[in-house]
Amino acid sequence: CRRRQTSPVRVHGVAMLRFFPPCALWLLGASLELKVHLWLLLGASLALPRSASAGFGAPVSYVRDDRFKEMGQATVTTFDIVGEDAVLGVELENTVGEDEVWVLDFQPFEANATGRPVVTNVTTGHASLLAERTGECSSVFRTSLANNTHAGFYDDDWFPEVMNTTGDKRLFNNYTRGNVTGGQTIRLDNVAFAGPMATFFSCKHQDNSSIWERHNFKEQFEFNTTLYMTNVRPKVGPYGSSYVQSHAVLYWRLLRVAISKFLISSTRQVRPIFEYAIVKAHYDANGDPDWDKAQIEMAFKTVLDSDSYLMAAYRANSLVYNPLNNNNSLHSVINEPTYNDSSPAPTMAAAVPACDFNDVVAPGLCVQRWVFHIVLNVFEFGKNVRNGEPIDATGNFIFKFLYLRCPNMTDAILSTCSVMTVADAEISAQITLQTVVEVTDDKNDNPRIEVRTVHGLDPARDLQGGVPPGVNHLETVTMETHFFPEFLRTRLEMELTLFVVCVGAQYATAQYPDGCLRASTTDRYVAYEHPDFQYNGQDEEGSPVSYTAADIEAPIQSLSFNDYLADREVHQTKFVNRALSGVSQVYTFTSVFRLTALQGRKKRRVQRDIMVKAAIPQGTSHALLFAGCPPNSTYVRKTLDCVCTNVGEAYSTETFRCEKRPLPEVEVIEEETNEIDTGVDGKESGAAPFSNDLLNHLLYTMLAVLCFALKH
Repeated sequence: CRRRQTSPVRVHGVAMLRFFPPCALWLLGASLELKVHLWLLLGASLALPRSASAGFGAPVSYVRDDRFKEMGQATVTTFDIVGEDAVLGVELENTVGEDEVWVLDFQPFEANATGRPVVTNVTTGHASLLAERTGECSSVFRTSLANNTHAGFYDDDWFPEVMNTTGDKRLFNNYTRGNVTGGQTIRLDNVAFAGPMATFFSCKHQDNSSIWERHNFKEQFEFNTTLYMTNVRPKVGPYGSSYVQSHAVLYWRLLRVAISKFLISSTRQVRPIFEYAIVKAHYDANGDPDWDKAQIEMAFKTVLDSDSYLMAAYRANSLVYNPLNNNNSLHSVINEPTYNDSSPAPTMAAAVPACDFNDVVAPGLCVQRWVFHIVLNVFEFGKNVRNGEPIDATGNFIFKFLYLRCPNMTDAILSTCSVMTVADAEISAQITLQTVVEVTDDKNDNPRIEVRTVHGLDPARDLQGGVPPGVNHLETVTMETHFFPEFLRTRLEMELTLFVVCVGAQYATAQYPDGCLRASTTDRYVAYEHPDFQYNGQDEEGSPVSYTAADIEAPIQSLSFNDYLADREVHQTKFVNRALSGVSQVYTFTSVFRLTALQGRKKRRVQRDIMVKAAIPQGTSHALLFAGCPPNSTYVRKTLDCVCTNVGEAYSTETFRCEKRPLPEVEVIEEETNEIDTGVDGKESGAAPFSNDLLNHLLYTMLAVLCFALKH
């Protein structure tokens, strides 16, 4: 009987029973495609002689396919953005002497319904690498051929020179062939794109759909695409091809954060209280992100004295935006209150927030809450962007408010209110828009923790960065932090493991990656330490340093608040600031966090490397200005205290100054007394009867002694 030829790829790793002739297998019904379960069936019904050395699963040389035994890797070495230009570099390890070709594409190798990009004539052995079966941004610029001896695109000496000229594709525009010296088995080739990010964003699949997926979050929107890197090699008997495919996910993220600097009012009658300012992505009519615009949601409250029967009303179209960067401007205001002063007061009642007399910020007073959605024309960030580096743009927002006089402030009926003919109240808010563009791949993608806001008693003043006026001794400081990428917030939350304060702005710089952990213990204090604290950092020279709870001194105080607020997706830390110096200096606050499973959510298995990295503790440091001890006080290092030196003065935690001590209140306690008949004016309050008798006895004794002395 004739021996049937089997495909070596399909039987890779499967042992033949060598003592059986091939015809026996044919008689048992073996087909061209032998399956593993067939061998198991044979093994169950036929016994091997003791001298047989073959075993199930043992590869046998004449049916083994080891074409991919010696295969290099494909790696994304560069994905960066500078200004408007992006750079994408891929390093390909070509095996010297091996017939192969690398195909880079943003769709899988099998994505085309008509077939693979590499096709082979099974009769002649001639192969074609078809450009039309790849996406418009693949590395296959033009269709190429290879003959049955693999001369052509499979050949080790083939150089795709079309990649350095104008081809049929639009992305990769540079190919660099590596050099090989004696004895090397791998040649490093590089395929790269360098050009406008807009070109990369416009890449399409064969079906004309975008290669990018878009994800929108509250503070960030993200684009990601998958680059497939496929190594294709020919096979013979019959002719064909096999491939091994890997991939890398590329991310482009835009983060804009609004940092409030201050909120002030032009009049004492209207007191503003800042709540928040956040930046959202703005979209055009087609639902695509508009890179030249940003939407800000800002919320604040106004407080008026209800005894004067006054409440506030926003004057329509009065918002003014004064940017420090002249490339920015006000585009529009969404959901602006519709009141204008030409309408009678009753018609605008629905547009005026009602007074809340139970608000905790000012109980009993008229508290109104205002929310504005503002669209800005922002600077062309692409011209100034560097990967991961924030760009700040600051501007002032001015809101004008009218006064309404209402005879009854509690019945929520505004039909009797009237507009007062006095100057408008102006509320000014200085907001810094911080833009960060980040590009990375899934291998290098790391979760990161950033400070969102830091403020003292006035929440309208963001003090991070060490800006004036700073914080005082014993002033409560609130710090809010959050983490990115934002999609992780559906699975993880933040847990604080260490909080340290130290003297010196240098510890908040890149020179000291570990912040206050590198400061002397005499220049710092610990406010919180988790029992399981551990952190792997690096010193000033970049050498690795490991820290555990045993390396940290005991905390000298407790945090006022320490928890993750899942509804706001921020971690909030509150602490009472203590003096580390007597004069005004910049302090550094270092926090170490770890990301843990979000409470209330079931754990799920996630393959991405970033979830593994999320478990690694991270540190963040930021600067904060200390205002110094007040006049007429001295600094006591032992107790980290500002002690007033003038007699009768004490440090006030309300004014943060040395104030006169109030005179102590003397408490007079009236005790029940017995009444004694003294014979003078009837009755007199006195002590107890025993005490009076004792005094009288002593008096009589003294008089007796005096009389005795006079007689003698």
